[in-house]
This record gives sequence, C-alpha cells and structure tokens, in this order.
Amino acid sequence: GTSPSLDSGDEGSPRIEKCNYHQDIVSIKTGLLKLMRVVQE
Repeated sequence: GTSPSLDSGDEGSPRIEKCNYHQDIVSIKTGLLKLMRVVQE
C-alpha cells in the first residue's frame, strides 16, 4: 500500500511545477512584449 501512495504523490508534484512553469513563461512573454513596445516607440 505504500508504493501506490508514493506514485500518486509523485504524479501530483510535477503537475504543480508545470502550472508554475507555464505562468512564468506567460509573465516573461508579457514582459518582452512590453519591452519591445518601448523600444519601438
């Protein structure tokens, strides 16, 4: 019974990391877009 619980726990953590990683990419993209707009102006 211990191995299934460990597997479920391991499956849960990567999902959270993916969500945070996706949010970081979005924030970086928005920041780059803002910088590009400033440079163009």
